Amino acid sequence: MLIVKATATTGMTGAKLCVPVTSDAFTLQWSELVELPEDENPCGAVTPPVEFPAGDAYVSARIVRPGEREPLASVITTVTVNGETHVSLDGERLSRREHKHPAAQPPR
Repeated sequence: MLIVKATATTGMTGAKLCVPVTSDAFTLQWSELVELPEDENPCGAVTPPVEFPAGDAYVSARIVRPGEREPLASVITTVTVNGETHVSLDGERLSRREHKHPAAQPPR
């Protein structure tokens, strides 16, 4: 799963996006972040879109296995929100090419 979370630096607004990863290579088209549900499960309840206030926000993206909390890979950045804001994240850092699970390493 690709999980994206965004939080205003004031801590007042939070949002999420949860996308199944179905192949080794994919492009995520423009996607709208939605409210975090009360239980903060990013892949849980369907919630309405979020409108962030102007200012800075932290955005993180993680690749996780369903049912696990520890990410296989992640990126974090700070963005400035001013009206409709588009964010691009470093997909290379989230890719399998960059992350090798220890079990996939050749023996030495």
